[in-house]
Amino acid sequence: MSNLFNDQKLSDYFEDTIIANIKKDIESLSDDQFLASSDEELIVYIFSKYEIIPLQIFEDAMARSQDEDCPIRYHSDEHKRLYDGVKFHVELPFTGDSKLWYLRPSHCVTHWPEGSVQQNENGNYILVFDIVVAIGQDPETSNKLVEENLKYIKLFINEQRKDVERFNHSIKKITQNMIDIRRDKLAKKNALIEAFKVPLKRSPNAPDISKLPIRRRLIKPLPPASNKLIEYGISDDHFEYILKVIRHEGATYESTPKMFKMLGEEGLRDIILAHLNGHYQGDATGETFRKNGKTDIRIEFENRAAFVGECKVWRGGKEISEAIEQLTGYLTWRDCKTAIIIFNKKAKRFSEIQEKLPEILRTHKNYLQAVPNQSSGEWRYIFKSRDDEGRHIIIHVFLFDLYLNQED
Repeated sequence: MSNLFNDQKLSDYFEDTIIANIKKDIESLSDDQFLASSDEELIVYIFSKYEIIPLQIFEDAMARSQDEDCPIRYHSDEHKRLYDGVKFHVELPFTGDSKLWYLRPSHCVTHWPEGSVQQNENGNYILVFDIVVAIGQDPETSNKLVEENLKYIKLFINEQRKDVERFNHSIKKITQNMIDIRRDKLAKKNALIEAFKVPLKRSPNAPDISKLPIRRRLIKPLPPASNKLIEYGISDDHFEYILKVIRHEGATYESTPKMFKMLGEEGLRDIILAHLNGHYQGDATGETFRKNGKTDIRIEFENRAAFVGECKVWRGGKEISEAIEQLTGYLTWRDCKTAIIIFNKKAKRFSEIQEKLPEILRTHKNYLQAVPNQSSGEWRYIFKSRDDEGRHIIIHVFLFDLYLNQED
């Protein structure tokens, strides 16, 4: 048997083991996995992994595993004589993190209870401690010794629980701080990469949707002559190519609507997202086009969007107005280029939606002007940013018909 709650300070265990492991887990996530996960998802994952379960003992389930003869010597015996005695092995079931039995809480007494953590025949962890009594002592001595050991065990557990609950409460804040540091680090890393390299290039394995082979790369503009903040943007050529990929994918949806019948906004978005990533690849991240929320397709840098695509299933003009409001409210680079991709799945009269849509767009309070567009079922407009009238946002609108009759 050894002293319990006396190997290491609980606070040192939190700092040197748990917090160190949280930091290691956050830093070891791939950039793709980290960027694809929200702060909330990361915090839930870390908390579920590192939440410490306080100890709880079950006195009513205590049992003796075995008795054995044991010679004992009293500490006060000047002649150091040995006496016949009996050793009782007491098993105490418990729940909680077994490591806690050896960790010292912030407040404690200097009388250490004794015991050791072992596995029973069922493979469950139990606390085992010995009670040794000399033959001829008061028969109640063994019970008193058990009660004394239990008294100090419960005292330490109660003090320890306070420390554990405080730490568990702090895990989310600790994790959030580490997430913020990682995101800041990635932003600075990407800033270095963007300042030195061409940010995007065509994947050599991308399916070609045009007759001529085209290699795609996003060209970073020259820095301004003044000391103004460099504002990254995508060229008109790249914007048109992105729209071309979306247009091709939407035409596929329309030609085989049964294949996409069960998909909602998010499912339809994910297919487009995958195809865009098949045509472009990022130098800094594995996924150039990323999803942010349920319906966004984005090219981002330092949390600012250079391209945003919003996917919507047609439910009426209100949602389209809300999408415009959302797009015009983004913190964007100058002349941000965006797309709203609308899918009709329920309306029989598709032509009526085609008539309503331009009016919905033109009556928005941030509308500036229409841009001539030659493609059928598409519209393009310039809007001003909701927070900065000097910023203009191009919104290209697609409308695809995925309607199926009931008998289909």
